[in-house]
Amino acid sequence: MQNRVDKYLPFAFKAIEQVRIDVKKEGATNPKYVVFKNKEGKIPKEYKGYISQFGASIIQAGVITALTFYEAEEQGSAQDRRLIVAAIKFIIDKTKDFEEKLSEFLQNNEPKPEEIKQKKKDIMEEITKDFYSDCKLSECLRFKDDEAIQYEAEKIMDAATALKLVLRTYEMTE
Repeated sequence: MQNRVDKYLPFAFKAIEQVRIDVKKEGATNPKYVVFKNKEGKIPKEYKGYISQFGASIIQAGVITALTFYEAEEQGSAQDRRLIVAAIKFIIDKTKDFEEKLSEFLQNNEPKPEEIKQKKKDIMEEITKDFYSDCKLSECLRFKDDEAIQYEAEKIMDAATALKLVLRTYEMTE
């Protein structure tokens, strides 16, 4: 499991920077976004609790039910839980993109180790340069069989673990 989580860690750090949720207020002309970090670079402590509860929610209720709950636009919570699911989806999607692009590069070339290292940096920069706001991870699971859902659930739990580890490296607000 360690290796499975380790591959997600660089993308979890990028998720903290790149993931945001669009918040649409009626009558508002300027877009508003929810992001992990506040202006001081700190993360609201509620996200630490949300990510800690996420794994337990999957184990208790099942992956689709837990995701559906975390994806729902909520009222009355201190922070927006959708950011957690968007970050997990970002981590999984970007890791897949990275692996595919690196594999393609390695199949079509015979690079030296320093070229591989540079290509990894280039790919990471390319695939994580834009903001990301897709928080509908449950839709990817709706029409899969039980075995495929179990496989995806493991990836989701691994990405959530990476996000939890990364969140612990940031200073939290009170």
